[in-house]
Amino acid sequence: MLELPEVVTLARQITDELQGATVASCERGNSPHKWVWYSREAAEYERIAVGRTVGQATAAGSRIAWALEPGYVLLIGDGGCRLLVHEDASTLPAKRHFLLGFEDGRYLTVNVQGWGGIWLVEEAQPSPSDDPTRVSPLSHEFTYDCFKALLADDAERGKRSVKAFMASRPRIAGIGNGYVQDICFRAGLDPRRDTATLTGRERQR
Repeated sequence: MLELPEVVTLARQITDELQGATVASCERGNSPHKWVWYSREAAEYERIAVGRTVGQATAAGSRIAWALEPGYVLLIGDGGCRLLVHEDASTLPAKRHFLLGFEDGRYLTVNVQGWGGIWLVEEAQPSPSDDPTRVSPLSHEFTYDCFKALLADDAERGKRSVKAFMASRPRIAGIGNGYVQDICFRAGLDPRRDTATLTGRERQR
């Protein structure tokens, strides 16, 4: 899956490379896959996207939230997604799950590896699979009190390891099996440790 550090990097690269470009064509994908999710029919993607201007891309947990101005947002991620910018059509992959063409001749392709989604939603509207209980570590809502509340709520579900709390049924968006290892190492915690046994100082770490 895309984890938060990758999402932050990809969002910055999309903004640097494509902000201000005008969408000339949009293809929802030419390689159907049951583990690739969309929010609209193919014709709607094309009708809505063409003519809009690429805005800023930001990190939203395990998703990239990419403005198509005015009024819409592309949400890309949740699973493994490979995004590439192509200078022209000569390097486009034969199979892809999403394609945007721009008036300057460039293209962007998205290929989902394993599973993932490419949702086109109205601005400020959630995608169909949004979980309102998930919190991004980069949001203003993610405070120490919020973290403690998530731990307390999770404890009511029964015995759970630190790794399971962070990654298996994630309440903290954008953290998966890869980065939970780094987090536990830096906090000096065994990933198998029961969250109910953590001291206040350990929670802070």
